[in-house]
Amino acid sequence: METNIIIHKAIIHILDMSITSPVLSELLLEIDDDTFEYIAKQITKIAFLPTNKKYTLSNSSENCELLMTFDKDNFEQITQSLSKNIFEIMKRCTDSYSSDLMYCLYETEGVKKLCMLKLDYKDSFIHKIDEIDDKRIVSVIKYKSTLPNISQKSDESFIYEIDNNVLFINEKKHEVEEEKTTIFSNFIFNLPFTLSPKDTYDAIEKASKKMVKEYFDNDIEKKINVKKEIVESFNSKGTVDINKITDTVFEADSVVKERYNEELKNSGIKEDTVKLDYKLDKKINKKQRIKTEEGIEILIPVEYLDDTDKISFNTNEDGTVNIVMKSLNNVG
Repeated sequence: METNIIIHKAIIHILDMSITSPVLSELLLEIDDDTFEYIAKQITKIAFLPTNKKYTLSNSSENCELLMTFDKDNFEQITQSLSKNIFEIMKRCTDSYSSDLMYCLYETEGVKKLCMLKLDYKDSFIHKIDEIDDKRIVSVIKYKSTLPNISQKSDESFIYEIDNNVLFINEKKHEVEEEKTTIFSNFIFNLPFTLSPKDTYDAIEKASKKMVKEYFDNDIEKKINVKKEIVESFNSKGTVDINKITDTVFEADSVVKERYNEELKNSGIKEDTVKLDYKLDKKINKKQRIKTEEGIEILIPVEYLDDTDKISFNTNEDGTVNIVMKSLNNVG
């Protein structure tokens, strides 16, 4: 979490998709207590997302150069140029929404950062009071250009660590020329493909489930053992050992191992030992869900996955499984 945030400058530029050019502010945003709270909370929400992709910048595009040449004296000019370029790309998207781009030069723990928050407009309603024939009437008006409220986070964002030359991007896919693709990494900054921490974990989980389904007939114990290997390795080393999953869980089957590694490589994972970010702690250590063909669902805390005094899985000769839960307190 970002702490002790000091906001040096902020500015907002408008991307109205119904017109041909962005509306660029020429003066800085006045930061009162309410504005500070809004910006600080937005930054806190997006600073350490597991969906953030991390890059070290090079001169791969005009927009990378803009960030790399940034200093506090050209804040307005650089944010204007970035907004023009982002607007041109967004106009090519068939699913883009009008939004405000809020830029903030801030500092936390001695590190100076430039943040961009893409704030897509939300619909909201307010009341309006009028007088008709000396009588008061209260009506409801729909606003189509309301910013996300203080409890919501921006739809897309980036944070640039100025002295470290490191860029973190949180983005979603847009439709460009009938193809779903990411805008900021692909088009705006022209950066190489990389996985976010969440993408990495999701790819491992997806490939593991696929192997269990195709080669082990969705064996529950195999699913549990994959989860146990990931949780144990992550909690002790912050990594996942792909070879250990194939050797221990998939019984060193060469066919499965080759196929598993192929699935991971196709997803962008080429290493045998994959480092996982601490931001994934809640996701990895959440309860394991087991769902049967009969529609029965069981949620098991990960600390009990290896505790045979609490739960055990017994496979019958016909392939069905008995799930035995033991010594449970306060069943209700």
